[in-house]
Amino acid sequence: MDPFMGLVGAVVITHWSYVLLIDISRILLDREAAPVLVAKIRTTIEADSDNLVADLDVWQVSPHDLAVIFTVVTNFPKAPDHYKALLQEFIGEVHVNVEVQNMRVNPALLELLLILKTLPVV
Repeated sequence: MDPFMGLVGAVVITHWSYVLLIDISRILLDREAAPVLVAKIRTTIEADSDNLVADLDVWQVSPHDLAVIFTVVTNFPKAPDHYKALLQEFIGEVHVNVEVQNMRVNPALLELLLILKTLPVV
């Protein structure tokens, strides 16, 4: 009976180790967060005014913390704290770096960009 329980224990520890490695590798290797979360962040930022997200990086830096870096291009720039507040609603305390760029485009081109933004992605 003891050798059998030794094998059962080895299987349990091997399974636990495998699951731990999979979970912790996302953090240790700075892999991007889940694509659903990245899409939700992009949608939230772009839904405010005429914002376009030019660059967005989201990393899982600990089991419960994220790091977010993004660039917003807009005709109506606001303080970076405004964009950080948009994210607080659904991701809580994170490390956020925001770069805000003024778009400076023709109003007709802006209308076209806003129309294109509403089209579904293929």
